Amino acid sequence: RLLLSKHMEDMKDVTNRVHYENFRSKKLSVLAAIDEEKLSIPNKNPLAVLEDETQEHMNKIKLMEKEMEDVFNKKVEQKIKKMDNSERENYAKILEENKFVNELKEELKSQ
Repeated sequence: RLLLSKHMEDMKDVTNRVHYENFRSKKLSVLAAIDEEKLSIPNKNPLAVLEDETQEHMNKIKLMEKEMEDVFNKKVEQKIKKMDNSERENYAKILEENKFVNELKEELKSQ
């Protein structure tokens, strides 16, 4: 009788642990699948799902960094072009003013 009660108690403990572990893994699977709107993820452990999500997030970050860098480079190129145009315009104005000054000098010399 003592042996039977001991085995019965062991069976209850094992059953309890198995049921709890099944319950826990099912709940974790549901939590990990919230983004994909599924009730569970077949054949995938929650840590693997988190790792996949982390990798996907890192890929999105890299893509956003590349896009931001492209936008930055484009704006830098636009600023450089604008500065070059301003430089050319200023140089043309200086040449025109120098020409005007030289003409005035010549006019004053001829007087």
